[in-house]
Amino acid sequence: MRRRRGAFEARLHTIRAQGFDEVFVRTWRLYLAYCEAGFDEGRTDVMQFVLAKAD
Repeated sequence: MRRRRGAFEARLHTIRAQGFDEVFVRTWRLYLAYCEAGFDEGRTDVMQFVLAKAD
C-alpha cells in the first residue's frame, strides 16, 4: 500500500488532468493511508468469498 500511495502521489498531475477534483484526491489519500496503517498493524487482511446458490 505504501508503494501504491507513492505512485498515486507521483502521478497527481496526471490524475488532475483527467478531471478528478480535490475531493477525489483526498478520498484516495485517506483510503490508501487507512489501508497502509491497517496492514502495518495487522488489523486488516485480504479475503475472497465465493457464494453459490444451493441446489
